[in-house]
Amino acid sequence: MSALASAPAGKEIVNLPCEVCGDTCSAPWFRLRYPQYQHPGSFELRRCAGCSLVFNSPRLVDAALAKLYERNYYLFAEAEADAYARVSQLHQDTVARLEALAPRGRILEVGSAKGYMLSLLRDRGWDAQGVELSTHASRFATDRLQVPTFTGTLEHYVEQPALQPFSVAYSTDVIEHVPSPRRFLEAMHHALVPGGLLLIGTPNVAADGIDEFGPHWLGFNPFHIWLFSRDTLARLLDRCGFDLVEAWTFGNLQPQREPQLPVWRRLTRDSLARLGWLGAARALRQHLAGAEPAAALEAHRRAAGARLDAAQPFAQTADGQHPRALACRGDNLVIVARRRADRGAR
Repeated sequence: MSALASAPAGKEIVNLPCEVCGDTCSAPWFRLRYPQYQHPGSFELRRCAGCSLVFNSPRLVDAALAKLYERNYYLFAEAEADAYARVSQLHQDTVARLEALAPRGRILEVGSAKGYMLSLLRDRGWDAQGVELSTHASRFATDRLQVPTFTGTLEHYVEQPALQPFSVAYSTDVIEHVPSPRRFLEAMHHALVPGGLLLIGTPNVAADGIDEFGPHWLGFNPFHIWLFSRDTLARLLDRCGFDLVEAWTFGNLQPQREPQLPVWRRLTRDSLARLGWLGAARALRQHLAGAEPAAALEAHRRAAGARLDAAQPFAQTADGQHPRALACRGDNLVIVARRRADRGAR
C-alpha cells in the first residue's frame, strides 16, 4: 500500500494523513465514472490502510465540487406532501431515538434543508433551530415554516460570539459531503453542551448491499466523498470528543440500488445532467408547480405529526428487528454519541 503521489489538474489529494487514524497509506477500492454529472475523469474511492475509512481522492478542488452541486445536485425539488412523508419516516428511523433519550429542550439540525423535520420537532415541544448551506432552502424554512435557520456552514455557525450551545444535535446525510469530517465534528463538539447528545446518519460503507450491487449501490455517487462504517465513524467521534452511546442501521430488509428508471427517463436525466441543466430543470418544474397554499402546507405538517405520534419505535419494526440492524450491515448507518467535556481522544 502506498500514499498517493500526485493529482491531475483540477483535483487534489485529500485525507493524507487520514482524518480518522493519521495513517498516510491507502489503496484503490472502487473506480467509478459519472459523465452524466459532468464529473471529469474517474471517481476513485480509496480505503485507508490504517482504519479502512473510504474516501474519494484525488478529489475535485472545492470550487469545482461546488459547481458540480450547482449544476446537477438534487436540490429540494420534492413536493411538500412527499417531503413530509419522507421526514416522518426518517424521524422513526433516526431522530425518534433522541427523543427517547433526552428531555425536550434546544435541538439543532445541521443540514436542515427546507425545515420540514424542524417544524415537526417544534410541534412536539422542541426549541428547534437549523443550519443550512442553501439560501433558497433556509429562506423557505424561515419564511414559510417559521423555524429559525442559519444560512452557511456549521463551522461558521459556531463562530458566532453569542452562540448558546444545544443539549441535542443531529445531522443526517451530511457528513459524507463535507470537505473535512473531522472539522465538522469538532464544530459539533463546540455546538453542544458537555453531556449533550449527537446523532449522525450517513450511508454505511459496511452495508451488505455493496456486495450485492457493487458500483450500482445507492450510496455511491459523485457527491458522497466520504463513506463511513460503524468503526470508522465511532473512531472519528472519539477523536473529536464524543463517546459512543448506540449504533444501528436502517434500510436492513432489502438493500437498495440506484433506481431503475424507464429508458426514456434515464436518457432525459443523463442528457440534462451532461449539459449542466438538470438542477435548472428541476427548479423550473418546481416553479411551474407553484407553492402550495399555507393551509395545505399546514395540513401536510399535521398529517406527518400524526404519523409520528402513531409510529412504533424503530427497534420494534421489521426493519429494526432484522439482524443487520444491530450488526450495522444495512444501507444507512446511525450513531448516537455523547459530548465529553474536552476534545481529546481516549
